[in-house]
Amino acid sequence: MLSLIRWAWPCAAIFLLSGCGQSGPVLHEVRGQVSYGGAPLTTGTVSLRAVRDNETQHQPTGLINERGEYRIYTANQPGAPPGWYSVVVFATEPLVDTGKVSPGLPRSIIPVRYNNVGTSPFSFEVKPTPAAGEYDLQLVK
Repeated sequence: MLSLIRWAWPCAAIFLLSGCGQSGPVLHEVRGQVSYGGAPLTTGTVSLRAVRDNETQHQPTGLINERGEYRIYTANQPGAPPGWYSVVVFATEPLVDTGKVSPGLPRSIIPVRYNNVGTSPFSFEVKPTPAAGEYDLQLVK
């Protein structure tokens, strides 16, 4: 019996200290389409930067796939914490191995105004039930 108590106490302590349920912030699904000049943007990333009263410390980010679709993740979990965000988009040419010591920096294939939180025209509120297409991004040349 003493042996059972000796093993039960550490197990109970681990259970109590680990907590129950999901850890971390509540996340809401964020996915959309990215187009550039009327066609799907087929590479890059979309990243959210907290603005207004949004106090999250995360920068939720997602990759743009070959169909121009993106899905946002926060700390390796799908979704983003609720609140307002400025949205930045990055898309660069792939680096080519030229055999030189330094391949150089990748060149943006979209206007750089979309890379900067101060110049990006995109912002939206992450909420539990967004309207269809609310997170779609249409970049112009």
